[in-house]
Amino acid sequence: MNSKLFLLLLLISLMACAQRPTSAELMEEKSSQIIESMEPVEFASINKKLLKQKNLSGLDAALKFLNAEVDYSSGIITFVSTPERFDDLRLTMEKEGLMDDSIEAEKYYVELKKEKSVWQITKEMKAWKCARDESHKYDAKLCP
Repeated sequence: MNSKLFLLLLLISLMACAQRPTSAELMEEKSSQIIESMEPVEFASINKKLLKQKNLSGLDAALKFLNAEVDYSSGIITFVSTPERFDDLRLTMEKEGLMDDSIEAEKYYVELKKEKSVWQITKEMKAWKCARDESHKYDAKLCP
């Protein structure tokens, strides 16, 4: 009787482990939620610059992107990477206090991938939070 109970508990625990998403899957789900209301941004010129920069860390590559695109001196930057994907990096950057009274904040979302010792941007998105919008949500539409 004890062996049957043990086998049943073992089977239940194995099933629970099999259904748990990996950190990469969780990262993918969170990323898709972030970018659903954002607009794509052109990033080919930054990738040309990154091609000349071999052996950068993902963080250094992301900061080079930010130096080229955004004054990030007063923003919140979040880097996300997972142990399953050493060559993938996701970055979100939120900046408030812009010199535009119609915009409360802006947000960038960037995905970088490392191939042959070079980091390249694979996706860049941008959205704004309008000061006069009562929802206080980010949107791809420019603020009126």
